[in-house]
Amino acid sequence: MIGRRKYAPHPYHYYQPVSAEFVENLQKAINGEASAIQFYGELLQLNEKDEMAYDNIKHAYDDENKHFKAFTALYVKLTGKQPQINPKPTKFNTMTDAYRFAFFDELEAADLYKEMYLLTPYMNIRDIFFMAKSDEMEHALRFNFLYNRAIRMKQ
Repeated sequence: MIGRRKYAPHPYHYYQPVSAEFVENLQKAINGEASAIQFYGELLQLNEKDEMAYDNIKHAYDDENKHFKAFTALYVKLTGKQPQINPKPTKFNTMTDAYRFAFFDELEAADLYKEMYLLTPYMNIRDIFFMAKSDEMEHALRFNFLYNRAIRMKQ
């Protein structure tokens, strides 16, 4: 149409407003995923010669990247701005410690995503967190396997 201006869609164009608690949790989730990506990237380098460990860590690493992108895109759609990304470094002394930390971190992330799933009635947002929660539970199983394998290998 001639003379009609096109405006960029408002951030809430596709989603109704969500609570401040949801946005805070989303920011926490983004930083958690960024931290996991950094941590798992380090674990991948340390496990290049251990195909079993490498494959399991790589699976989690790829999923964490997928979650990070989905959560960041959602944050931008909901707020109209980029999230503040502040990954926390993970310190560990042994691979057993690293796997144990990853196991509990994955369980904690799954709990957060379950809460976020329940904080919104919008199915398109819920789907993102259902997928992420399911992936985190699978990662916990993988890291539990690696942890127990590392303990058995020490014996």
